[in-house]
Amino acid sequence: MTRRDGVVPTKITVLATIAVSSSFAEAVKEIREEYGEIIELKLYYVHEIIEELVDERTFKEDIRTSDIVLLDIRSRGRPLDLAREALADQEKTVITLVGGTAEVMALTRMGSFSPAKMFEKQKPSAKGYVDWRKIRRIQSMIEKMGTALPFGSLKHARNWIRVMNYWKHSGKRNIKNLLLFVASEYGGQNVKFEPPVELPLEGIYHPKLDRYYTSLDDYLKENCDPQRPSVGILFYGGMHFESSVVGVSALIDKLEKRVNVIPVYSDGVDNLKAIRKFFFKNGKPIVDAAVSFVWFRINGGPLGGEPQETLNLLRELNIPFFDAAPMYMREIEKWKKSTQGFSPVELIAAVTLPELDGLIEPVPSLGLRNLDYSDVLGADVKLTAAIEDRIERIAGRILNWLNLRRKKNSEKRVAIVIYNYPPGEGNVGNAAYLDVFASLDKIIERLRKENYNVGDGKFNFSEFFLNQGLVNSGKWSPRSLTSHNAIIVPVEKYEEWFSELSEELRKEVVEEWGEPPGSIMSYDNSLLIPGLELGNVFVGLQPTRGVHENPAKAYHDKNMPPHHQYIAFYKWLEKEWGADAVIHLGTHGTIEFMKGKEAGMSSECYPDFLMGNMPHLYVYHITNPSEAMIAKRRSYATLINHMSPPYTQSGLYEEFTELEELINEYYEAKLQDPVRAKRIQPKIVEKAKQLNIDSMSVEEIYDELFALKRSIIPSGLHIFGEKYMGDDLIEFLSFVLRYDRGEIKSLNRILSQSMGVDYDYALSHPNENHNGKSLGQILTEIEDRAKEIIRLSLDSVEMGLKVAGIEKNLATDLRRTLSYGLEIASHLEESSEMDSLIQALNGNYVFPNLGGDPIRTPEVLPTGSNTYQFDPRLIPSDVAYERGVEIAEKTLKQYYDKNGRYPESVAVVLWGFETVKTRGETVGQILGYLGVRIVREKSIWFPKLKLIPLKELGRPRIDVVVNICGFFRDMFPDTMKLLNEAFNMVASLDEKENKNYVKKHSEELYRELVREFSDEKMVKKLSNARIFGPRSGEYGTRLTRLIETSNWESESQVAEAYIASMNNVYAENIHGEQADKIYRKILSNVELVSQVRDTHEYEVTDLDHYYEFFGGLSKAVEDIRGKKPEMLISDTTKEQIKTETVDRAIQKGVRTRLLNPKWINGMLKHQYHGGQKIADRVEYLLGFAATTNKVESWIWSKVAEDYVFNEEMRKRMQENNKWALHEMMGRLLEANQRGYWQATQEELDKLRQLYLELEGELEE
Repeated sequence: MTRRDGVVPTKITVLATIAVSSSFAEAVKEIREEYGEIIELKLYYVHEIIEELVDERTFKEDIRTSDIVLLDIRSRGRPLDLAREALADQEKTVITLVGGTAEVMALTRMGSFSPAKMFEKQKPSAKGYVDWRKIRRIQSMIEKMGTALPFGSLKHARNWIRVMNYWKHSGKRNIKNLLLFVASEYGGQNVKFEPPVELPLEGIYHPKLDRYYTSLDDYLKENCDPQRPSVGILFYGGMHFESSVVGVSALIDKLEKRVNVIPVYSDGVDNLKAIRKFFFKNGKPIVDAAVSFVWFRINGGPLGGEPQETLNLLRELNIPFFDAAPMYMREIEKWKKSTQGFSPVELIAAVTLPELDGLIEPVPSLGLRNLDYSDVLGADVKLTAAIEDRIERIAGRILNWLNLRRKKNSEKRVAIVIYNYPPGEGNVGNAAYLDVFASLDKIIERLRKENYNVGDGKFNFSEFFLNQGLVNSGKWSPRSLTSHNAIIVPVEKYEEWFSELSEELRKEVVEEWGEPPGSIMSYDNSLLIPGLELGNVFVGLQPTRGVHENPAKAYHDKNMPPHHQYIAFYKWLEKEWGADAVIHLGTHGTIEFMKGKEAGMSSECYPDFLMGNMPHLYVYHITNPSEAMIAKRRSYATLINHMSPPYTQSGLYEEFTELEELINEYYEAKLQDPVRAKRIQPKIVEKAKQLNIDSMSVEEIYDELFALKRSIIPSGLHIFGEKYMGDDLIEFLSFVLRYDRGEIKSLNRILSQSMGVDYDYALSHPNENHNGKSLGQILTEIEDRAKEIIRLSLDSVEMGLKVAGIEKNLATDLRRTLSYGLEIASHLEESSEMDSLIQALNGNYVFPNLGGDPIRTPEVLPTGSNTYQFDPRLIPSDVAYERGVEIAEKTLKQYYDKNGRYPESVAVVLWGFETVKTRGETVGQILGYLGVRIVREKSIWFPKLKLIPLKELGRPRIDVVVNICGFFRDMFPDTMKLLNEAFNMVASLDEKENKNYVKKHSEELYRELVREFSDEKMVKKLSNARIFGPRSGEYGTRLTRLIETSNWESESQVAEAYIASMNNVYAENIHGEQADKIYRKILSNVELVSQVRDTHEYEVTDLDHYYEFFGGLSKAVEDIRGKKPEMLISDTTKEQIKTETVDRAIQKGVRTRLLNPKWINGMLKHQYHGGQKIADRVEYLLGFAATTNKVESWIWSKVAEDYVFNEEMRKRMQENNKWALHEMMGRLLEANQRGYWQATQEELDKLRQLYLELEGELEE
C-alpha cells in the first residue's frame, strides 16, 4: 500500500503478552495525526495464539509481509514455533522486546546484529535459576559500547537495548516513540522520536493520588496513621504497570477506610530491593500483611533468582503474604464461564511459583476485558479490569488475618473441624496417619498455655462425641439424642445465609437436596451441627457429602453441590459463632473438593462461599502434597504439615519365623550335610504352602521372606507436635541412609563394600551363599551394624567412623553419609508443628517447604511447614526419567516373558500424588514406552523431546493410554502438554505399524473419526490423544462411593462407573471434553495395566485410590475386551525397582501390614482410631476383589481368623472401636456373598453369630 504522497507505510506486526492495545491504538492515532498513515500496524495476543483462537495462516502471512516484527514472547510454545516458521528464510527486521530464552532472542535481526550468542552461556544453574544481574550488566555494557561506537552491529545492539527500554517502561508515550524509532531506523520513515521515559525501578505509587514517592518517610508522613495496621501492596512498574495498577486501585478502595496501604511498584525482577526499602523502616517491618500482583517467584521474575534470599526476607517480614493472582492473559468472561479457572500459563506463573515463596490464597484479582474492535490494530482492544467481587474477597480475608494479629488470644475464637467420613459412629475424627483425638488434646493444651479461652477441664473427645450422639447420620445414635446435644440452627436463620448464594446455585442445591432444611442432619425443621464448645474453641464434625445417606447418588457425578446442613455448618461458624480462624485437622476433608473451578475461585464456587472470609489453617500429612495443593488453592488454606508415624521393619512373625528358621537350617545343612538338606527341603515347601506361598523353589521362598522381613512399614499413627525420639529416630535415619543420593552413598553400600560384598548383587540374590552365610543374613547384619553406627554418630560423626572401623578409601564416603544423617536428624529436631500452628493463629508467616515422602525425600523436613509442590517445570527430573524407562522395560520384559510378544498398548495410572514425590517416574515410564528422550540442553525449565531410533530402542514403540487424576491435571499442565507433544510426535513418524503401535492405533482411530467430524485438525488431535481423566473440576471417580456404600450388583457396573468418570479427553486446547467412544476404542487395545507404588506409608492395600484407579482401569479394560489385562505394580520405594503382579502386591501389603502383629499393635496403641484404620484396609480389599479378582480366598479367611475368631484380638478391637469391628465383619460377610471368599460353613456360622452378638451390643 502506497500513500498518495508516494510514502510507503511501514508495516509492523506486534505479538504481545501484555494488555497494551489501548496504548498502541492511541499511539498510532497520534502518529497518523502528525505524519499521516506512515505505519500499518497489526497486533496479536500471545494467549490467543496459545489457545488457537488465531488463524495460523493469517498470522504467518502478516509476519511474512511485515517490514518490522516486534515479539514479546517469553518462552517456548506455539507462538514461538509459528513465529519461527513464518520467519524462516525471511530477511526482515525482527526485534524481541524482552530477554526471554536464547531460542527467542535468536529470532532478533537488526541489521548485522543478533543477541543470541551473547547469552548462550547464560544457563540456569543446577538450582534452577538464572543470574539476572549478569544479564543486566551485559545489557548495560552493550548500551555503552553502542553509544561510544555508533556503527555496525554495535549500533544495532544499542538500538535493541533502546527498544527494550521503551517496552520495559511502556505507557502510551513510550509505545509511540518505540514505533517512531523503529519506523525511522528500520522502516525508512522520516520522523522524530524521543528517548524512553524511564521511571525509577521501584517506588511508591498511589493511584488515587496519582503521585509517585521515592521516600518512604514522605509517604508515611502524608498518608499513614500509625495507630492503624498497614498493608503493603507489591505490583508491577514498567511494561506491566498499566495492567496491574487497576487491581491495586480497586483493592485500595476496599482497604483504605480501615488500614494504611503502602502500594509499592517494582520492575518485577529486583522485587526484594523494593520490599526491603518500603516494607521495612529502620530494619523493622512496618506492614502487617502484604499482597502481590506480581507473577512468578518474588526474586528474579520469569528468569528466577536465588530463592533463599526471598525466604530469608519473608521470614524476617513475618506477615501473611497474599497472592492476588492477576490474570494478565485471560479474559474475565472466559474465566467466569470456565471450570478450569486459570489458564495453564497463569496457573504456573500466578499460583504455583508464588506458592514456593509461601504466598497464600490465590484469588484472581483482575483479568482482561474486551473493548471494541480496532481497525487501527486489526484486533480487539483489551484492557485489564479489576474483578470487583474478587477484590472484595481479597480485602475481606486480609482484614480478618489482620484481626488475628491484633486481637488478644483470650478473645480469639477458633473452630477446629474434624471429619466423620464415611459418616457414622466408627469414623469420627478419621484422618490419614494422624491420631486426631490425641492431637486435639495436645492442641487444646497448647492453646490453654497461649492464653486462649478453652474452658475448664479435659475431655475424652471420642467418648464425648459418641456418648452424646454427636455424629453425622449415626446408625446407632437416635436423631433425638443428636438433636438434644447438637447446636440447633433454625431453618429461618439458615435461609438467611442460603439466600446469599446466587439464584443459580440455590436452584442447584434445591434440585439435588430438596427445599431447606432437607433430610440430612435435620430435625424438627432445624439443622443440627454436631460439635463441642470449649470456651472460645469449637470442635465440630465436618458434614458428610450425603452419598452414604442416599446410596443411589453414588452413581451421580462427583460434582454434587453441598447439602443444606453442609452449608449451614460453615455459615454458622462464620456468621453466628464468629470464628476468627478455622483449623481443619488432618488429611483430608471435603470442602476443597466441592463444585467449582479447578483454581481461581469465583463467587459461584462452593469452596469460596463456604469459607467466606475466615482465615483457614489446615493440618496436613507431609506425604500428600498433591491433595494439599487443592486445599491451598480451592479453600484458601495455609498448610501446617505434620510428620508421618514412626517407621519400622516389617520383620517376620508366627509361622513365617518358623519357615525362615527351616530355610536357614537347610542352607547350613547344604554345606555340612547334603543328605539332611534334602530331607528339610520338602518340609520347607510344605510349610510355605501352608502359608499360601505356592509354586516356588526354596531359593525363591527365601527371597520372598527376605523382602517381607525387610519391608518398611509405618508404626501406628502420628500425634501432632510429637517428634521421633530414641529408637524411632535411629530406625528412621537407618531407612533414609539405605539409599544412594547422588554423592551421598548408601550407608549399607559402604559397609557392604568394606566386607567385600557387592551390595546390588546381594539385594538381587539374597538366597546365595557368601563365606558360609546367605547374602540375606549378611545384609541383615549390615543393617544392625548401620543402626549402631548411626546411634553413635548422633553424638559424634568421629565416633561413628571409629566404631565402623573401615578402610581409609571408604572413610570419606562414610563421613559424608553420616554427616548427611546428622543433618536430617537436626531437621527432625527443628520440626515445629505446634509452634507453626500458633504462629499462624497469630497472623504470622508460615515457612514454606516441599512436601513428599520423608524417607524418599528428607528435604521435606522439618515439618510444621506450609507445603508446596515440586516445581512442575522440572518434571520429569533426569533421575525420574531414567527410573521410568527402567519401569517400562521391566514391565515389557515381564509381559514378553509370559506372552512371547510385546503388548500393543499399555494403560498407566498417572497421579499427582506419585509425580510430586518421584519427580515424574510414571512420566518417564510413558516416554520410555514411546521411545522418546527428555533433553534439557539450553534450560532445565524447558525440556525438549528427542526420538530414540528404533534400532537403538530394540523393540516397537508401545502405545500408552494415560489415566490421570484431577490432581495431576491441576498441578502439571505443562507435563500434560509435554506428553501430548510426545504422542503427536510418535504418531506422525514414518515407521511401519508393527514397529509403531501409537501410529497404528492413531490411524485406525482417524479412519473412524473422519467419518464423524468435518474438522480435520480436530480429528487429528483426537486420533493422537491418549490422556484421559475426570472431567474439569472433578478429581476422582465414582467407584469408591460404590464400594463404600455396597451399592452395586455386578462388576460391569463397577467398570462402567470408572469409564463414566474417566472418559474425558485432555489434549492441546481440549480440556476434559467427554469422549466416551474414543476412550472405549483405545482401551480396547490395552493388554497391560501398570502403576507405580511410590510411598513408604502406602502399600496398594493401604489406600482406596489404588483399587479406584488401578483396579477400576483394569476392570474397565476387562469389561471392554472380554478378558483380563496383565496387571503389574512397580514398587520404586526400595533400592531396586521391583515389578510384580497385582496379586503379589496385594499379598505383600496384607502380610506386612494387615496380618502383621507388629503393624496391628502399632495401630491399636491408638484408641478408637486404630480400629478405624484396620477396618479401612478390609474395605480396600473388597475394592480390589471387585476390580481385579486377585484377592485370594485365604486372605479373607486369615482376616476373619486373626481379627474375629481370635477372642483376644476381637476383644482388643471391640475395646478400641466396636463400630469399626462391626463394619469389618460386615465386609467379610459381603466378600462371601459376592463370591470373593469361599468361606467354610463353620467360618460363616461363627462369623454371623459374632456379628449379631456385636450388633445387639451396639443397639443397647
